[in-house]
Amino acid sequence: MAPPAPTKINHNGKRLAPPSPSAGSNASPTKPRIPHPYLTQPDLIKLAQENNIAVTGYSSFGPQSFLELGNKNAANAKSLFEVDVVKSIAEKHGKTPGQVLLRWSTQRNVIVIPKSNNVDRLKQNLESVTFSLSDEEINQISALNQGLRFNEPADFGFRIFA
Repeated sequence: MAPPAPTKINHNGKRLAPPSPSAGSNASPTKPRIPHPYLTQPDLIKLAQENNIAVTGYSSFGPQSFLELGNKNAANAKSLFEVDVVKSIAEKHGKTPGQVLLRWSTQRNVIVIPKSNNVDRLKQNLESVTFSLSDEEINQISALNQGLRFNEPADFGFRIFA
């Protein structure tokens, strides 16, 4: 029997600990989902990677996908596509802000699964691995961190605390 699929959650690492030996060989730790430059969670990424746990990007473009849900945090956050640091890095590399944001994740060994129905954007997403950001550029984007969550369970009526 195959082991259960890892849980995909956005959390602070308390459920990320590797399984204990008593859990058996089929146990797997949770698979963290790291969002966007407004919530970088470097310690969680480091913990996951130290334990060979894949990290998946979530809402890589920040508030974009939460605007249509009427999310108050998203409505008050500047679009990452419009942030000067992201725009200037994109211009320097001849890429789109979206490509820069995807590359910021992948260069930090965070898996991204962007979605689009637009053929041109699908191509752009694939081309996000055709260039490299400098350490300085990665740090500039990471400095946008505000600890800003868009997917807070309490906002949807769930009393979950981590």
